[in-house]
Amino acid sequence: MNNWYFYAQHGKGQWKPYTSEDKLEVLKNDRPDFITALEVNCLPDKDGKYPKALAYRGDLYLDWDGKDEIQDVLDSVKRFMFKLENLKVDLNQLRWWLSGNKGVHCVIPTGVFLSEGTVKSLNGKGHPSLHHIYRRMVSDNDLITDHMDLSIYTGGKGRMWRVENMPRTLSDGRTTYKVPITAANLKNLDEARYWETVSEPREPIYPTPAIKNLSLSTLFSISLDEVNRALKLRDDNCKNEMNFYDWQEIPSTIRAAFNGEGISSHLDLNTIKIQLCVAAVATKFPKLSDEDAFIESIQGFIQSRVGTPGAAHQTAQQIEQCMRNGFRSIAENSCYAYTPQAFASILDTKHKDNLDYQGRDVTGESGQDPAITNQADFQGNCFANDGGVIIIEGNKKEKKDRAVSNYSWCQNSLMKIVNDVGEIQAYSVIPLIDKEERPRTTISLDLQLNTAKMCRHVMSLGGHLEFVSSQTLSQVRSAWLNWLGSGATEQNDYKSVVSRAPIVEAVRSEGIFVQSRVSSDELDPESIPLDERYNVFWVEPTNIVDGELVNKKDTDGKRLPDPLFYDPVNPEGSFGIELSRTNQTLETTRTPCKESVRALLELNGNFHSMAVMLGWFTACSLKHQLYTVGCITNFPILQVYGEAGCGKTTTMNLMLKLFSWNKDLRLNTAGDGTTIASLRISAATSTSIPLVVDEVKAQNLGHTRWMPEFRNFLQNIYTIGQQSKKAGGRAEGGHSSELVSAKQFAPVAFLGETLETSQTSLMERLAIAGFHKTDKVGRDQYAKALIDNPRPISILGWSIVTSAMNTPMSELVNLYKDCQKLAEEKVYTGSNDRITATLAMVLTGFRFFSKVINNRYGEEFKSKLESMEHALLDANRWNRIISSEVVRLLNFLSQSSYEDSDFNRTAAVKGQHYDFEVGTSSEGVTKFLLLSIDRLYTLYRLRCRSIGETPVFTSEDEMYEALRNASITVDAYHHPELGLKTLKIDPNIMEKEGVRMFKD
Repeated sequence: MNNWYFYAQHGKGQWKPYTSEDKLEVLKNDRPDFITALEVNCLPDKDGKYPKALAYRGDLYLDWDGKDEIQDVLDSVKRFMFKLENLKVDLNQLRWWLSGNKGVHCVIPTGVFLSEGTVKSLNGKGHPSLHHIYRRMVSDNDLITDHMDLSIYTGGKGRMWRVENMPRTLSDGRTTYKVPITAANLKNLDEARYWETVSEPREPIYPTPAIKNLSLSTLFSISLDEVNRALKLRDDNCKNEMNFYDWQEIPSTIRAAFNGEGISSHLDLNTIKIQLCVAAVATKFPKLSDEDAFIESIQGFIQSRVGTPGAAHQTAQQIEQCMRNGFRSIAENSCYAYTPQAFASILDTKHKDNLDYQGRDVTGESGQDPAITNQADFQGNCFANDGGVIIIEGNKKEKKDRAVSNYSWCQNSLMKIVNDVGEIQAYSVIPLIDKEERPRTTISLDLQLNTAKMCRHVMSLGGHLEFVSSQTLSQVRSAWLNWLGSGATEQNDYKSVVSRAPIVEAVRSEGIFVQSRVSSDELDPESIPLDERYNVFWVEPTNIVDGELVNKKDTDGKRLPDPLFYDPVNPEGSFGIELSRTNQTLETTRTPCKESVRALLELNGNFHSMAVMLGWFTACSLKHQLYTVGCITNFPILQVYGEAGCGKTTTMNLMLKLFSWNKDLRLNTAGDGTTIASLRISAATSTSIPLVVDEVKAQNLGHTRWMPEFRNFLQNIYTIGQQSKKAGGRAEGGHSSELVSAKQFAPVAFLGETLETSQTSLMERLAIAGFHKTDKVGRDQYAKALIDNPRPISILGWSIVTSAMNTPMSELVNLYKDCQKLAEEKVYTGSNDRITATLAMVLTGFRFFSKVINNRYGEEFKSKLESMEHALLDANRWNRIISSEVVRLLNFLSQSSYEDSDFNRTAAVKGQHYDFEVGTSSEGVTKFLLLSIDRLYTLYRLRCRSIGETPVFTSEDEMYEALRNASITVDAYHHPELGLKTLKIDPNIMEKEGVRMFKD
């Protein structure tokens, strides 16, 4: 059975092959920007050459693109759709996409034009000329339209194909996506809706089952026969193949044919166009981009054919379109080769024997352009040494050296920065300015390819680089690389210099970094003990700290690349942490820390909330290890709420000192220039450092989309490693600098006076710490002591981080499993899985925190920590799925029941908006509250409007679902008096939540 492969690419990085069976996994996890449209059955050898047995398989793919207005491209696509419908093709069996930049993509499954047996054979064996066959199919008059890109039907790896829903940045700075679209919507699409549609990712659209179409099946068979014949003729013609690329001008005889002279008049246009187009490609028009120039050169021929008796193409426009289609079919197509004999077949009798007319140089003078043959070799005139770069100018008789830069690279300093799939992202070198060393620096590929940026970089180091052309910059870059390996100005193979350079692994996230030690050749990773599978590092923009258990070699004994922080967009990091500068732990420091630890534990009288805070912040340093080994897939979001002045912001700022030394990590203020896009970017640049958002209050954000988008952000960030869907990036989609394609690992916390959400599904994702003013009475001295001297908190933070790095993976896993088991015993009800997982994670963090404290101070704080853990495990705290916003809503409505309905139209009226019903509960006989949600919602909106408050609940259904899903609700049913949406509320829970009972 043959192996099949496809290639994937991030931006302009290296193409990497994968087996076809891994395609779905690669698309899901690696998120490449491009994959190949066709799959291949073999890979090239070390010299990049493919075996003769190379074959392809895959569906027919089409691309429309153009420099014209997008509406013109859309019109061409619609004409194509009309042609397909004339052939009785069901458009819903095809897949359609908008490319995101004035283009449209389409895939026609093989089942639409091949029988089931043929499809099976093609998928099993492939075909060596499948790309040629597809090009011939779409070049047929039955399918071809304007703006159809025929350059995409090339061999090699199988042709680049943009992946759907991956972002791209246009020249005007906009970020768009290749998105799927239905045939029906595409038919009615205009330019405005095109740009609207590609502005954000869309859900995939899958075609209806393919049914073989006779017309397309026949077209495939014809194309297959023609390609086979063309390739056979090409093999025969290669012995006599000619081209005129070095001629100063088109040979006179071919030029005469372009003018319509000497061509047999009885031949049909389709026969003539092939030879004229082949001749054009052999002369001055080898590229598809030369189409307009070719058409201009054959205007004489076009006019000579106008009105030819009996011809199918009578007008100049018809003839021109036929020639354009022919050129698109033949340019850059290896099936065709120019030979004099083939060209002579379209000539009349008078000119057949004119060898010159057939393009032969009968004079013996080729007319080659000396300027072309004497061009300098790619690197031949550019050399480097430790003093800079020179260019040798002049000819063989007279040469002179000209310095273009006093900047160079120190020999043996080159290191390659690669990503997690081995693609080079940048070089790390020690630069030289006038032979003097400068500090080691990182040079991204983007920097090396841009003359202006490279000149600016050299100037920033105090050097000079001439503003050269892109071609010369390429020569200069090669010269630097040659110098690194040569030690002299003679040329060397810079590829070998790069291949020998040490590798460092690019890491874009600050915090814990887990590196796999398992060899890529290992067939059974699970056979390797867990503690030997990974290395753990602490990554900062300016420093990398190895864990004590780090082994620099993989399981096969090969050296592993060292990690290095690399973010070309934010070289100093989004968070810029420098915690390792602490350089002390509780065990090693001389700084008195005991009283600071005591102050931290006594900071607030709400033991449960303080335990949640300490457990969650400690868990931030354990999350990535547990995620990597597969213990967890989600990480809870911390929500801190409480009335103004309760100390929640002070507590949060002190907790953030666990991750910094001198720097204060800032809180992001909701809505105050903090876009959701910027939060996504930050979330993609940390594995352990919390991203904290303050002032999350719906009433402060007005009628904006910020709050719903923030809720959506929280829903996504809960799943560890979620792909960022929007924001940032470049058109290249480079893995190293396109933030949009990075995974979001950052822990997220937010603060507000209430929990501004009515979504129970989001509530279940939260670890909630609620604070009240009464909880800090008599404790101000603890906050003041920590604010005045925060250094011990940083020492405690570094102690937690180093302990997390130095604890064996198996020990962390066992700790989590023990906490998971205890969490299930305490709070699991059979349907609250997320709540149980949240407690397990927070408890894991708190027990690890307790371990770090107890290891240093023994019994000193043991009793206090046990009390806090007991409060943390209070089941009533975790199973109470009542949003504070729901509590606030009930108090809001309850208050309205005490107002006089005769004078206030926003008063709630018993019997109309609510009522009571006596029944039994676990508390005995109970007087339940009945609420009419449809009537109360109208009242709620009126009441909000009258006091100038922004409604948190934006629809009747949202309010209904929020209250119905709260545990305060006993039942939901149709009440004969109160209506369809009636909820039955337990007054006992209302009392516990501090909600005032409605007026009876």
